[in-house]
Amino acid sequence: MSRLKIRFGIIPAIFVSAIIFGIVHFDLNILGRLFFGVLSAILYIETKNIINCIILHILNNASIFIFPTISQYTKFSINTDSEFKAGILVLIIFSCFVSSIVFNIIYIKK
Repeated sequence: MSRLKIRFGIIPAIFVSAIIFGIVHFDLNILGRLFFGVLSAILYIETKNIINCIILHILNNASIFIFPTISQYTKFSINTDSEFKAGILVLIIFSCFVSSIVFNIIYIKK
């Protein structure tokens, strides 16, 4: 990221980094990966610390894997049409993502 920033400038470096992130994490959700790559690049530029990006990535991945893990060890099934259970899934994913953003914003401000 630092070399991209020196060579191309901040904005192009962010997008080149996000494109590389999207390619490395290739799946059908390429736009989501690009968006996450942009957020991570901005976080790195603001904090100059890769650990924050790693924490953001871990919390994002946790939001994706926590529900299947819960459903494996409880009667809380992932294969259901229940609106309540779908709402809980959305709440878990959203809370992990928001908490990761909040913690990183707090870190940036310090």
